[in-house]
Amino acid sequence: LTSLTVLSLANNHIGLRISNILTSTSLKYLDFSGNRLDIMWDSRRDQYLHFFQGLTNLTQLDISENQLRSFPPEVI
Repeated sequence: LTSLTVLSLANNHIGLRISNILTSTSLKYLDFSGNRLDIMWDSRRDQYLHFFQGLTNLTQLDISENQLRSFPPEVI
């Protein structure tokens, strides 16, 4: 999917993934709302801290409704 620019993974309750990083050079907008980043970014685990950092052209990221109370600074 080398030309994909918009992707919605919204409302899938994603809390774990096989891959610990997403990678794309074309993706500009990712809707990751309604998932479980609170589980993925749990302070006892660090495997998903760089989950979005492989999206090199990303300009918009929606992580609303992920039950986050805080998040590790490394994810930014």
